Amino acid sequence: MKIEKISNDKIKCIIGRDELLNRHIEVSKLKYGTLEAKELFKDIMEKAFDEFGFEIKGVPTMIEAIPLSTGEIMLIVTKVSGKEPEVSEYKDLGLEKHTFEKANEKNISDVSIDKDVAKEGKYSICLDKFDDLVLLAKNIDVSFLSNDALFFDEKNKHYYLYLDFKKDPELKLEEMIAKITEFSYEPVKNYELSYLNEKYKLVEKAGIVKKCKKF
Repeated sequence: MKIEKISNDKIKCIIGRDELLNRHIEVSKLKYGTLEAKELFKDIMEKAFDEFGFEIKGVPTMIEAIPLSTGEIMLIVTKVSGKEPEVSEYKDLGLEKHTFEKANEKNISDVSIDKDVAKEGKYSICLDKFDDLVLLAKNIDVSFLSNDALFFDEKNKHYYLYLDFKKDPELKLEEMIAKITEFSYEPVKNYELSYLNEKYKLVEKAGIVKKCKKF
């Protein structure tokens, strides 16, 4: 397994096909929390602590598992802090200061894997703070985007980013999903633009990701 520290609160782990076979783990078993899957997660967290000092004991945690086309599985582990983040430095966009809400504590049995999410080109991701959008923009190729929009959930104080990717043979959707998931507070969804317009406050439409890439 290969572990990468994304931030102080988030790590990414790629588990190879051979290791999964050696551990007798199938993708579906991660969802239902078998003993093998729990042992795998325990080993991941021990390795993360040894390499980065990353520890989740007693901390509300979100875990996402994404199957890759290579037969590997990517796990993203995020510590969900109850502390209010600092005010965003991007005040010129008129975006509001917002707070975190503690998530329920989760373990490996709570991991959900949406195999259908990679079949479409339209996605919605939840962002904790505007700074996460800026980081995302700097880490994806915006030339593959045909449309995007940013919404604000006034009730839960989160942002929702709508992404519509072109049907381009050069675009590897699964890799793109894996990349944007690193910045998402929730599993990636397939919300339609009309649903987001109805449910949340529109902050910016068409071109927000490209604009943020310049910051």
